[in-house]
Amino acid sequence: MAKFFVGIKLDIEDEVTGAPIGFHTISSLAENYSSNTTTVGISSYFTQKAFNSSRQPVGQVQYITVSGTAPRGVDAQNHAYQTLVAVTEENADAIASTIAPNIFTGATLVERDIA
Repeated sequence: MAKFFVGIKLDIEDEVTGAPIGFHTISSLAENYSSNTTTVGISSYFTQKAFNSSRQPVGQVQYITVSGTAPRGVDAQNHAYQTLVAVTEENADAIASTIAPNIFTGATLVERDIA
């Protein structure tokens, strides 16, 4: 089995509904090689338990565009999750080097074994 990122833990408030949300997943992903960007659609849930129980997401899908695309041979979702939470600082690694901060910067990734 391999480990993959399945979500982001971060307690925030949904901007549209005002509801508390604490677990966020990539529901869509598009890589644009011409512009070297990745656009992800993020669905948010009240909790990870709600997501695991196949509950509906809270509010609308939030779209975020980040610099870069996954290198060949690297899982695109894993790369997008890492890019979303990457903290940029001096001497940062290659993933974080071109990332603009967003609401998920510094949040915690959730990993799961997937066959």
